[in-house]
Amino acid sequence: MARRRPRRGSSPGRRESKPASSSSADSTVSTRIKRMGIDISGRRVLITGASWGIGRAAAQAFVAEGSVVIAVARSRDRLEALAAELGGPARVATFVADVADGPAMEALARAVIAGHGVPDVIIANAGLGLDARFEST
Repeated sequence: MARRRPRRGSSPGRRESKPASSSSADSTVSTRIKRMGIDISGRRVLITGASWGIGRAAAQAFVAEGSVVIAVARSRDRLEALAAELGGPARVATFVADVADGPAMEALARAVIAGHGVPDVIIANAGLGLDARFEST
């Protein structure tokens, strides 16, 4: 019995990939993130690392669902651009802070609670790197 060879350029587990968009900014939240199954309109959502990548996409998704986003990041320029893109201060409140700075986080918490109340949702997206074994961190 003769063995069949796979066609050139194919393999059993291979999938066709979709073309990537020209930039991550070109993709829309509605095509990349499914609608949430709960009503979060009007809820306060604090997101760290909100100015770029996953944090930015999360901010876009929550605003699209009607939430008020409290965006935290180190870059004032990127935060201001995000707020302008998503509807201004009524939809996105911005705070410049570094999550690696303990006293800055304490000041942030006081400022957020004083200005917006306790957030209903917190997305701890930003982080810091520790140079140690996993079990030591």
